[in-house]
Amino acid sequence: MSDQSLAKLFPELDAFLPCATPDEWIAQALKNQDILLVDHANCEHIVSTILLAPK
Repeated sequence: MSDQSLAKLFPELDAFLPCATPDEWIAQALKNQDILLVDHANCEHIVSTILLAPK
């Protein structure tokens, strides 16, 4: 999937991002979805811990 087709599928996302996502990054992300999802879950956990901490 090229950056051009991603821009057509997700114009709002394309307008938000400061640069195009390289095709190689997308290919690696698709080949390693389990790693990507675990990393994302860890990031979400950290953010929720910070947001829910007593102030």
